[in-house]
Amino acid sequence: MSTMSIGRPQEFNYEKVLDSATELFWRNGFESTSMSELLSATGLSKSSLYQSFGGKSELFQKCLENYSSSMTRQLLDNLSHTESGITFIEALLNSAAEEASGKLKPKGCLIMNTATEFSRKDTAVLGYVEKGISEFKRIFSLALAKAQSKNEIPQEKDINQLSSYLVGVMSGIRAMVKGGISEDEAKVIIKIAVHSLM
Repeated sequence: MSTMSIGRPQEFNYEKVLDSATELFWRNGFESTSMSELLSATGLSKSSLYQSFGGKSELFQKCLENYSSSMTRQLLDNLSHTESGITFIEALLNSAAEEASGKLKPKGCLIMNTATEFSRKDTAVLGYVEKGISEFKRIFSLALAKAQSKNEIPQEKDINQLSSYLVGVMSGIRAMVKGGISEDEAKVIIKIAVHSLM
């Protein structure tokens, strides 16, 4: 005799829900994303969202972590398949500039957008922001080390300082692109930034 499961939680694809919620938060920001929009985007009921993620704020934090992890994996994979550290750095910066010519409104970087939106209002959220920025810096450091090993940049250059500089350049370009700067203007900035590494 079969028995029915009472109170069984709704089944859903966890990663798909995170991806859908991440895209929504990325496009709108945290404050401008409503609960009804989240439910519509993820396909979850309100009770399922609270049971599985703990609410809007907790879901947002999981989205930040998911975004940072996915970004890191993708960039490290790209770097491992790129012979030149300088080529990788230039391509990464150019990807930010190219949003200016896209058909959709530039979204910028979720990590940097969150840093701007939250300022220092939420220490839990800022922990994820700091981790994301640290990952960007680590990836730039690895690319710079590869560039030094290929004699693309001088050995005496300080990788730690340059990686922080490149994070600042990338953040600035994404912000300027969102503000309306053209792709050509952004690429002039990138050309100067890359030249300064050599």
